[in-house]
Amino acid sequence: MPKIDLEAAPSFVRYDQATISESDRPDVREEAGDYGAGVLSNVALITQGEALGHDMWIDSAMLDQVAGGASEAGVKARFTHPTMSSDGLGRTLGRVKSLRREGEKVLGDLHFFESAHATPEGDLAEYVMMLANEDPTAAGLSIVFDTDQEATEDHYNEFTVDGSFASPDESNEKNLPHARVAKLRAADVVDEPAANPDGLFHRQSVSADAGSFLEYC
Repeated sequence: MPKIDLEAAPSFVRYDQATISESDRPDVREEAGDYGAGVLSNVALITQGEALGHDMWIDSAMLDQVAGGASEAGVKARFTHPTMSSDGLGRTLGRVKSLRREGEKVLGDLHFFESAHATPEGDLAEYVMMLANEDPTAAGLSIVFDTDQEATEDHYNEFTVDGSFASPDESNEKNLPHARVAKLRAADVVDEPAANPDGLFHRQSVSADAGSFLEYC
């Protein structure tokens, strides 16, 4: 039975999701949160549908993996993704906590660290909260995770007949392979207008960042 070719796929992947509704903008409280430094409630981490740029499908099982993928301390949040030439030091915003599944999306609450108001690049926490208030469509969360390649491949093979994969999800009209998560690493605030023209804090449709980490520190 043929197998999905995952050899070219890095183990660390990041997905951006879109879009948001003005009626469902996140709740911004500037002096609240676990650290008393602000909180964005009801931010979306991921939504069911196609992960554009990855040729993968985000299904109900993956949503459950993300919803249950954070420790009690939550998942770290940074201002944009680290790159090959720059790690996340000095851009840590806080922790996304209370991850929960709501329908076709996973929500959480971003609690800002006090230190996020005094980073080497300025008051990043205040900037993100102001942006969420002024235009919540202008930015969004992008999850970073270890892919479970074996589980992804097993699912692909399970629904492959005569060399053709047929997704069990009727909405997956392109019959894209279903992604699986081994470990949730981070949920970073990003601005990707080319991939996410409507932004992300919660969504009605889906898109994805085409990039993946080649190295993770």
